[in-house]
Amino acid sequence: MKSTITVLHAINPTFGFPKSTDAPKVYKEVAKLEQPAFDLEKAYEATNNISRCWLLNEGVTSQLTEARSTSVDDVFEHEARYYRVERRGFGEIDKPEIVVAS
Repeated sequence: MKSTITVLHAINPTFGFPKSTDAPKVYKEVAKLEQPAFDLEKAYEATNNISRCWLLNEGVTSQLTEARSTSVDDVFEHEARYYRVERRGFGEIDKPEIVVAS
């Protein structure tokens, strides 16, 4: 069964500095990612600019023409559960404030 992940980037990212307790509170949706199965590690890899802009990767749907790589403090949403990218791994969080990208 296919899995869809919503990619949320922090409006004012701290990239993990100072502490994750000071993580951004407001996010914008930048893309949807369709995967064969739910996998946060693969979602992270698919949303990073490695050899090309990640918006061109298979399974990515976005209205944007460019985007920074997903980084510490950004969030993935899957089936109404939210996972923040931590310095090491991912942590489940409550639903953050999400604004509509302009």
